[in-house]
Amino acid sequence: MTENFLTELKKIYNSQITHETLVNAFIDRKFPITVSGIRKLPLAVVIDDLLRYSKGTLLAVLPTEREAELFFSDMSLVSEKAVLLPAWN
Repeated sequence: MTENFLTELKKIYNSQITHETLVNAFIDRKFPITVSGIRKLPLAVVIDDLLRYSKGTLLAVLPTEREAELFFSDMSLVSEKAVLLPAWN
């Protein structure tokens, strides 16, 4: 599992957008910001890092309740502020 995590993190830092570029775009509110190839826990780590530069909150809308639960589980590992809201059917 640790190897997979490290591999995913390397993909993040070797992707088309650098961490500095991502943070600057977030701070400058140049939305939408598109980052591909990041999933699961590495995505939670990146989002938690970006939230340090935010004065507000983030609402992540996922296509299924199961994906929302998995994302919440990952976010809970890196942030005590993660909240899972009920599905809106």
